[in-house]
Amino acid sequence: MDNIIVVKVGTSTLTRGQKQINRVVVGDLARQIAAIQRGEVLEGESQPRQVILVSSAAIAMGREKLGRFPVESNSGESVITKQMLAAIGQPQLMQLYQEVFAAHYDVLTAQALLTYSDFSTPERRANARNTLLGLLSHNIVPIINENDVVATEEIKFGDNDRLSAMVAELVGAEFLVVLSDIEGLYTANPRLNPEARMLAEVERVDEQILAMAGGSVGGQGTGGMLSKVLAAKLATKAGITTIVVNGQTPDALLRAVAGEKLGTRFLVETSKPGEVDFDKIGNVV
Repeated sequence: MDNIIVVKVGTSTLTRGQKQINRVVVGDLARQIAAIQRGEVLEGESQPRQVILVSSAAIAMGREKLGRFPVESNSGESVITKQMLAAIGQPQLMQLYQEVFAAHYDVLTAQALLTYSDFSTPERRANARNTLLGLLSHNIVPIINENDVVATEEIKFGDNDRLSAMVAELVGAEFLVVLSDIEGLYTANPRLNPEARMLAEVERVDEQILAMAGGSVGGQGTGGMLSKVLAAKLATKAGITTIVVNGQTPDALLRAVAGEKLGTRFLVETSKPGEVDFDKIGNVV
């Protein structure tokens, strides 16, 4: 199946840095995804595309529902606490997505909880791929999250960035769009260095680019620009153009898909997609 876009949205984008999931942000994200499905990108018409959404924020939703874990304690919480919060928050997060997509845009969604082990053997890869493509063939939006209750990689490191790249490679996506809480990749941390400038385009993710990415500066989320750049490295090596853009920018997803120069665009490093050995390319550290 051609014309698939994988969209990754992080916790900081969905909460706008606050303690609760921002329902307006969720609604606007659903609006843009539904428009892409219909082939309605901005003012003009385009070819309809299928969308897979990789969404964080189960832990934040669990914390919101339970009400006893302040956002400031995120970095000090144990893995078990975060897994417990994810178990509480994941069904609540999916219910929110289901209600918004169905009520306002008549779009069905489906939950898919994955771990990196689901990509470890040809049989498990094929099962995951067939399920996702089957959903897309019926115009259903798969909403993917790391299975935090049984896995710890996303909780500790990647905030679903790496997982989104793996999903994009799995289904042969056209684009990976990462909605961030920052405009794109800067030459230095713009929150610390006023002379930092944003890179509109990156031809190849090398050591210099990785050094620019630095570490995490987010709030509730665990990922930072480094994990997003590493995800871009994985995806571009699989032949998938990757765009990191500020999710708060009006119509950011639609504008990125339409080809507008927005955020940082990472160009493909190979001429055609193929299976990538993710473990050899690099982990988020």
